[in-house]
Amino acid sequence: MEDKYRCQGFYRVEAIDLTTGKVVWAKEFRNLLTAVSQKARTSALMGSPEYTMSDLQIRYFAFGDGTTPPTINDTQLANELSRRPLTKQTLSSASTVESVCSIPPSESNFDIKEIGIFCGSSATSSPNTGLLLSRVVVDIPKNTNTVLNIIRRDVTTI
Repeated sequence: MEDKYRCQGFYRVEAIDLTTGKVVWAKEFRNLLTAVSQKARTSALMGSPEYTMSDLQIRYFAFGDGTTPPTINDTQLANELSRRPLTKQTLSSASTVESVCSIPPSESNFDIKEIGIFCGSSATSSPNTGLLLSRVVVDIPKNTNTVLNIIRRDVTTI
């Protein structure tokens, strides 16, 4: 019998109307995990000093208007315009971590074309900092009438 360890990431973006508080629309996306994600996971399991488990700690969601398709070797967004800290994180099942970021009406008011997750202690509120765990190209309109909730699910299967 062979173990098949697999890790996948999924995004769900919900637009919440400010007046009603209801979800206006929701979209789901499957993302690309980067080589850094793979290296950090295997390095952490090996106890290697290159990466540790804390390097996988999700700290920021970043948003940009770049449309370049993601590649496994991406280390940043194509054109990062804003970033928000992690709002909430839960273990929704034994194999699934949900990370949530909410964008208030006053922020990131542009057509969001890409989303990335940045991890580790080097991830700060400054653009292009931290380890890029995943990246996805999207088409999400954002304006002052909406709150966006971005829910990222990391699912690990064996």
